[in-house]
Amino acid sequence: MDSETLVTVVTSKGFVAHDGRVEPTLFESRMSNGISTDRKAHTTLEDYDLRAERLVEDSPKKANHGSIELSVENIRRINHDNERAIAVYDTGLSDNPSHAEIACTEVPPAETPGRKKLRAKLRKKVLDAALHDGLVMNSSALF
Repeated sequence: MDSETLVTVVTSKGFVAHDGRVEPTLFESRMSNGISTDRKAHTTLEDYDLRAERLVEDSPKKANHGSIELSVENIRRINHDNERAIAVYDTGLSDNPSHAEIACTEVPPAETPGRKKLRAKLRKKVLDAALHDGLVMNSSALF
Protein backbone atom coordinates (compact mmCIF):
# COMPACT_ATOMS: atom_id res chain seq x y z
CA MET A 1 0.00 0.00 0.00
CA ASP A 2 1.13 3.54 -0.65
CA SER A 3 0.98 4.30 3.07
CA GLU A 4 3.61 1.67 3.87
CA THR A 5 7.21 2.17 4.86
CA LEU A 6 10.05 0.00 3.61
CA VAL A 7 13.35 -0.67 5.37
CA THR A 8 16.60 -1.80 3.79
CA VAL A 9 20.05 -2.50 5.16
CA VAL A 10 23.09 -0.55 3.97
CA THR A 11 25.86 -3.10 3.38
CA SER A 12 28.82 -0.91 2.45
CA LYS A 13 30.42 2.07 4.19
CA GLY A 14 30.84 3.55 0.71
CA PHE A 15 27.08 4.09 0.59
CA VAL A 16 27.17 6.31 3.69
CA ALA A 17 28.21 9.98 3.28
CA HIS A 18 30.29 11.80 5.88
CA ASP A 19 27.12 13.36 7.30
CA GLY A 20 25.57 9.92 7.89
CA ARG A 21 23.12 10.10 5.01
CA VAL A 22 22.81 7.45 2.34
CA GLU A 23 24.60 8.09 -0.95
CA PRO A 24 22.52 7.89 -4.15
CA THR A 25 24.99 5.27 -5.40
CA LEU A 26 23.20 2.77 -3.14
CA PHE A 27 20.20 2.94 -5.44
CA GLU A 28 22.19 3.11 -8.66
CA SER A 29 24.16 -0.02 -7.87
CA ARG A 30 21.14 -2.06 -6.78
CA MET A 31 18.43 -0.83 -9.12
CA SER A 32 19.34 -2.96 -12.12
CA ASN A 33 18.51 -6.10 -10.12
CA GLY A 34 16.05 -4.49 -7.75
CA ILE A 35 16.41 -3.22 -4.20
CA SER A 36 15.48 -5.84 -1.66
CA THR A 37 13.53 -4.35 1.24
CA ASP A 38 11.21 -5.34 4.05
CA ARG A 39 7.70 -4.01 4.57
CA LYS A 40 8.15 -2.54 8.03
CA ALA A 41 4.59 -3.21 9.19
CA HIS A 42 4.97 -6.90 8.37
CA THR A 43 8.16 -7.71 10.26
CA THR A 44 9.72 -7.27 13.67
CA LEU A 45 13.01 -5.70 14.68
CA GLU A 46 14.33 -9.13 15.68
CA ASP A 47 13.44 -10.78 12.35
CA TYR A 48 14.76 -7.84 10.35
CA ASP A 49 18.07 -7.85 12.25
CA LEU A 50 18.48 -11.61 11.73
CA ARG A 51 17.98 -11.23 7.97
CA ALA A 52 20.38 -8.28 7.87
CA GLU A 53 23.08 -10.30 9.61
CA ARG A 54 22.56 -13.28 7.29
CA LEU A 55 22.87 -10.93 4.32
CA VAL A 56 26.40 -9.88 5.32
CA GLU A 57 27.75 -12.92 7.17
CA ASP A 58 29.31 -14.73 4.20
CA SER A 59 30.85 -11.73 2.48
CA PRO A 60 33.98 -10.03 3.81
CA LYS A 61 33.13 -7.01 1.63
CA LYS A 62 29.77 -6.48 3.32
CA ALA A 63 28.81 -5.32 6.80
CA ASN A 64 25.66 -3.97 8.41
CA HIS A 65 26.23 -0.20 8.47
CA GLY A 66 22.64 0.60 9.43
CA SER A 67 19.33 0.93 7.64
CA ILE A 68 17.17 3.46 5.90
CA GLU A 69 13.42 3.85 5.60
CA LEU A 70 11.62 4.63 2.35
CA SER A 71 8.09 5.80 1.62
CA VAL A 72 6.21 3.57 -0.85
CA GLU A 73 4.01 6.49 -1.86
CA ASN A 74 7.00 8.70 -2.66
CA ILE A 75 8.68 5.93 -4.66
CA ARG A 76 5.55 5.36 -6.71
CA ARG A 77 5.39 9.07 -7.55
CA ILE A 78 8.64 8.84 -9.52
CA ASN A 79 7.56 9.02 -13.13
CA HIS A 80 8.48 10.03 -16.65
CA ASP A 81 5.89 11.46 -19.04
CA ASN A 82 3.17 10.59 -16.50
CA GLU A 83 4.14 6.91 -16.39
CA ARG A 84 5.54 5.17 -13.32
CA ALA A 85 9.32 4.75 -13.68
CA ILE A 86 10.05 3.10 -10.33
CA ALA A 87 7.77 0.45 -8.88
CA VAL A 88 7.35 -1.37 -5.59
CA TYR A 89 6.30 -5.01 -5.58
CA ASP A 90 5.19 -7.26 -2.74
CA THR A 91 7.53 -10.22 -3.21
CA GLY A 92 6.95 -12.03 0.05
CA LEU A 93 9.06 -15.17 0.47
CA SER A 94 8.37 -18.29 2.52
CA ASP A 95 11.21 -17.36 4.89
CA ASN A 96 10.42 -13.62 4.73
CA PRO A 97 6.76 -12.73 4.12
CA SER A 98 7.61 -9.02 4.55
CA HIS A 99 9.94 -8.96 1.50
CA ALA A 100 9.37 -6.30 -1.18
CA GLU A 101 11.35 -5.13 -4.22
CA ILE A 102 11.92 -1.66 -5.62
CA ALA A 103 12.66 -1.85 -9.35
CA CYS A 104 12.86 0.25 -12.50
CA THR A 105 10.02 -0.22 -14.93
CA GLU A 106 10.50 -0.04 -18.70
CA VAL A 107 9.79 3.70 -18.62
CA PRO A 108 11.09 5.37 -20.65
CA PRO A 109 11.04 2.76 -23.44
CA ALA A 110 14.31 1.34 -24.73
CA GLU A 111 14.29 3.45 -27.91
CA THR A 112 14.04 6.77 -26.02
CA PRO A 113 17.01 9.07 -26.79
CA GLY A 114 19.15 9.62 -23.67
CA ARG A 115 17.39 6.78 -21.85
CA LYS A 116 20.44 5.72 -19.85
CA LYS A 117 21.01 9.22 -18.40
CA LEU A 118 17.32 9.72 -17.77
CA ARG A 119 17.00 6.42 -15.90
CA ALA A 120 20.05 7.36 -13.79
CA LYS A 121 18.27 10.60 -12.80
CA LEU A 122 15.09 8.68 -11.98
CA ARG A 123 17.02 6.23 -9.79
CA LYS A 124 18.54 9.14 -7.88
CA LYS A 125 15.00 10.29 -7.10
CA VAL A 126 14.59 7.17 -4.98
CA LEU A 127 16.84 8.98 -2.50
CA ASP A 128 14.11 11.61 -2.18
CA ALA A 129 11.76 8.84 -1.03
CA ALA A 130 14.03 8.09 1.93
CA LEU A 131 12.60 9.18 5.26
CA HIS A 132 14.63 10.98 7.96
CA ASP A 133 16.34 12.94 5.17
CA GLY A 134 18.15 9.76 4.09
CA LEU A 135 19.89 9.28 7.42
CA VAL A 136 21.37 5.80 7.89
CA MET A 137 20.24 4.66 11.32
CA ASN A 138 20.52 1.70 13.63
CA SER A 139 17.54 -0.55 12.99
CA SER A 140 16.43 -0.28 16.62
CA ALA A 141 15.83 3.45 16.02
CA LEU A 142 13.51 2.61 13.12
CA PHE A 143 11.29 0.02 14.80
